[in-house]
Parts: sequence; C-alpha cells; structure tokens
Amino acid sequence: MYLLRYLKMILSSYLEKGAIMDIETILCMGEDELIKKWLNRDFKGNMGELFDFIYDGEYIDIIYDFIYNYLKDMDYGMIRITLRHNKRILYKIMDIEGDSDYRVEELTKLKDTISDIKVGMERLDKGSIFRGIIFDIRDAKVVKRYIDSNKELFMDIGDGTREIVMELIREYMKGGDNYFYNILDMIIQNSDIIDDSDYFLTLINGYGNDERVRRLRELFDRDIVIRNEDIFNRYGINPIHSAMVISKGDSLKPDRLGRLDFTGQDVITIDGDGSRCLDDGVYLRENRNGTYTLFIFIADVPSVISYDSMVFNEARMMGETLYLADRSYAMYPEKLSCDTGSLNRGVKRNAIAHIIYVDPNFDLIRKSYRMERVVIRVRDNLLYEDADRIIRGDVSSSYGKMLEKLMLMAYKWKKENKVKSAYRATCNMVSPRENVKRDSMYSDIYVSAIIVEEINTLVNHLTPYLFRKSNLPYLRRALTFPSSNIIDEKMSIITDGHIFNGSREKNLRNAIKIMGTSAYYTTELLGHSGTGMSDYSHSSAPYRRFSDTLNQYAIYDMYFEGNISDRNIYRWEDILRENGKYLNERVRLNSDLSELYNRNYYRSRVRKRSDSL
Repeated sequence: MYLLRYLKMILSSYLEKGAIMDIETILCMGEDELIKKWLNRDFKGNMGELFDFIYDGEYIDIIYDFIYNYLKDMDYGMIRITLRHNKRILYKIMDIEGDSDYRVEELTKLKDTISDIKVGMERLDKGSIFRGIIFDIRDAKVVKRYIDSNKELFMDIGDGTREIVMELIREYMKGGDNYFYNILDMIIQNSDIIDDSDYFLTLINGYGNDERVRRLRELFDRDIVIRNEDIFNRYGINPIHSAMVISKGDSLKPDRLGRLDFTGQDVITIDGDGSRCLDDGVYLRENRNGTYTLFIFIADVPSVISYDSMVFNEARMMGETLYLADRSYAMYPEKLSCDTGSLNRGVKRNAIAHIIYVDPNFDLIRKSYRMERVVIRVRDNLLYEDADRIIRGDVSSSYGKMLEKLMLMAYKWKKENKVKSAYRATCNMVSPRENVKRDSMYSDIYVSAIIVEEINTLVNHLTPYLFRKSNLPYLRRALTFPSSNIIDEKMSIITDGHIFNGSREKNLRNAIKIMGTSAYYTTELLGHSGTGMSDYSHSSAPYRRFSDTLNQYAIYDMYFEGNISDRNIYRWEDILRENGKYLNERVRLNSDLSELYNRNYYRSRVRKRSDSL
C-alpha cells in the first residue's frame, strides 16, 4: 500500500517535470489525477493515445470512468476538439459487434453523456441570455449594449423575438413602466419585427384607448410619423438656435490680448472626412538635446464667448452636439463652431496650448506639463487618408518627419496602456454611434487616427492631473465597471444557475462587465476604469461637449488668472458639481432623443418608398 502511494508520488513528480511516461504504467495506477496531469501536457495528442488504448480493448473501465468524470466538467469547446480529433477511432469502436457489446454499450453512454453536456451548454443561446437581461436584470443600458454588440441577434432568435415582444407589451400594459416601452422601442429599431405590425396592433387595440395604447401605436403603426418638433419638446430641448443667439454668434470676435504668438509653428489638424468643427491640432518640436516638445492645441471657447452669456446658456441647455440619422445640431451656432472657433487652415485662431516635454525614449516628462493662451495659424487640415499617405512616404511633405515621430510616440503610448486599448475596442463594437467623431473608431484603419486618439487622451488626462496636484476642483469623467459580485449575480440570473467554464464563460463575463459600465461626470477622484487612469476628464472638444467648455472656464479663472482664494475654489466646486449632475441627465435624455428621432426618420423613409411603389 505504502509502495503504491510512493510510486504515485514519483509518477506525479515526473509528470510535472515533463518526463515521458508510458500510458499503460499510468493506467495501472488507476489514479485520475495522474491521468489528468498526463493529459494536460498534450490534451489532443494524449487523448488520441487514450482512445487507441480503448480500441486495443484493455483498461476499459478505468478509461471510461475517467473520461466520463473528466470531460463532463470541461469546456464544451475542448470536448468538441477531442471528438473531432478522435472521431475516426470512436466511430470505428461504435461499429464493433459480437463479443464487444459491453464496450459498445459503455462508449455509447459516453457519447450520450457528451451530447447531454453539449445540449446543456448550447441552451444558453442568445435568446435565453437576451430574455434574462430584459426580464431579470432589467437594465435598459445593458439591453441596448447587448443588442448593439450582436448584429445577428434577432435573426438568431427567430420566432423568439415575437414572444419577447408580446411579453413586453403585456408587462407595459400592466403598469405603464417606461422600461418595457423603451425595450420595445430598441427591438423595433434593430429588427424587422415591425413587419408583423398588424398582428401587434390587433393585440394592442384590444387593451382599449388610453395613453399607453396611444404610445404603443406610435411604435408599431408604420403610418404614424412623429413631428420632429414633438420629439424635441418631449425631451425638453430646442436644437435650433434662436435668432438672437445666431446674430450674437455672428458678431463675436476672439480676444487676442495677452497671448503667446505661435503662428510660426507648423500646426496641423487630422480629422475624418466631413468634419467641420476642428477643435484639436498638434505640433512636435525636436530639441537639440534629443528631447521633444509636444504642443497640443485645443480650440479656445472662453476667448470668444462670455461666461453665463445667452450663447453660453443655450449651449448648456443642449449639453452636446446632437448627431442624428440625417443631420447634426451643433451645440454652438455654426458660425462659431465651424468658423470663428474652428482651427481652420491659414487663419489666425485662439487656442489653449497643452505643452509637455517628451524624452528620447518617447516617455512623458510629467513635471514639465503646462498650459498657455496662444494664437496659432494652422498649416494644413489633413484627412486621415492624407496623413497616412505622408507617414508612408507616398507623398512628400515638410511635416512628414514630424508625423513619423508622432506616430512612433502614439504607438508606444497605446501599447503601454492595454486597458484603454481593450476598452475602446470593445466600446466601438458594443456601442457604435453613427456620425460621432470618435477617433478610436478609425484607429484600426488609419495610423494617423491613433495619433489623434492619443493626444486627446493626454489632454483629457493631464488637465485634471494638474488641477489635482494644485488642489483645485475640476469636472472629471468617471467610469466604473460592475463588481465581481454583481457580475456573478447577473451571470447566475442569465444562466439560471447553470455552471459552465472555458471561453463561453469568459466571453459572457466580459460582455456583462462592459455592458454594466457606468460613466458619468463628477468632481470626485473616482478614476476611469476604461483608461486605467485615476485622472480623466472631457477637455478636448469644447465646441462639441459642454463639459469641455465648462472646464475651459475653470482653467481660465483658476489657472490663467490665478483666482484661487478659498471662496472662489468653493464657488467652482459648486458650479462644477451642479453642472455635472445636470449634464449626466441631459446626456441621457439626448441619447433617448436620438434613438426616437432615428427610428422616426427611418420609418418615414420606409413610408415614402411604399407610397412611391
């Protein structure tokens, strides 16, 4: 007995050290753990040897018991690989007749067991997960992200979509919960369920004629098209600037007093095709000692628009530029956002310069970071395609070397921050938004988009970092992932307690993690889990986001003007905190508005096509 235990210990030690062991020796020990260690060294190859041994007719009980207990707890993907790798042997054994009935019976049970495992895994299909998210987790944001990240979702679900829609209608009519209405709206926007509109309208009309029925008819009746004005009124916004604000915007002139003159620098902008509001530019200077000075220029709103003015307050009311299916509504009047304030080529423009030294290894020298009020003259407004051609050397340019250095820096910074790269890639997949200027969406296509993404990230990070070091308030952008306990709870709800492992579990857990993120404005230092940065903000797009605008006024007052008395700091804490709360709600309403507007727009186009037939 002791000798046998000692032999097992020796064998286990040999296996851990990678020694080559004879399968028959291992099987003679009759020890599952030894077989597992042996298999894990080369699963597919050693599994094949195990199947060969079954075919040879020996150790059937030991092998069967092990395979039964080992495989049933494994990821189905590994089981599938095993069967595919050894199916010739397995099928040949299954065909054995006569005296081998016992072996056939046992292996048939094994095959059935594996089939049961497969069914157990595959019952967690997209439809089951989708239903669990809707009715158990009950988080509209999670539902939307799941829809956005599964483009073939409703095709995969098939008739299950109709059943889910019917259940949503019943739940909405029970108590008028807007959650169920919003989910119905999402499904209609992203599926062809509207083709069954007559069926659903019959069901809806059976409930009578109250306000809930009217709202459901708006969703399902293709002949009902809501006026744009009614949509905007429903969400408390008027995206069309008043005549007085437009007139005021046309007459505003930038204040050039007290500015450094950087008009001699070769500043460039890089944007996507169709961009008109150009709010960020860049210039890189190589110094004699081998270091670099990086200049990032952000359009300067406070030098043109007075704080708390009529133009300022109308922009605050909007919260951000609205990007809709067929148009966009600028947060500021077009004259300001696309002309007076835009970093257009060949004209003098005010900007806030974010300046930092970079060492020869392209590492940032953080203590050198500072901001300046400057005036610049942009040399060129490049498209991503233009910048890429220069970087590749397809066309000659006086700033070709600068772009090449910027590309190397950007690649280094992107590679070093794997958290941000993974998060941005997932966000672009899970929550794509058409017509939104998001440079990370182009970074897989254009190398120059990586430059823009990284310099904007620097501004969004370094500005709140500098304010924190100076003990000054700033409006930050926080992002938090759900805790492990919450992920476990939602996993249990979606899977109905079914435990599984491997890649499917990992993918589902990651999806729940990303879909459950919470992003919001705050003055507290809560960090941004998506970038892995403790200091993060929105500071790089002041003509398109009001949060960035407001931060620039804080920069002006506390950093440039030096107004850092306790009273003024407390005043800014209140201003930033209250505006952060307002913007969190305004951005949420804008998202809902955009979804309703886009659905209404596409519905009106379908109706026009039908009328023309």
